[in-house]
Amino acid sequence: MKFVCTIRTDNAAFDDDRCAETARILRDVADQVEKNRSVRGWAHDANGNRVCKFAGINDDEI
Repeated sequence: MKFVCTIRTDNAAFDDDRCAETARILRDVADQVEKNRSVRGWAHDANGNRVCKFAGINDDEI
């Protein structure tokens, strides 16, 4: 299995500090995986926009 996480960084939440916002979203993803025991879901930027999709996929899907 592979874990794929895609984050769109082309909106205002990333303007001031792209790295900090990306790190915040990755922490959210990690929390979701740990708490929900799921490797599939969405995450939102600080403004509430859905900007991240993550999933565990079979090796032949990527």
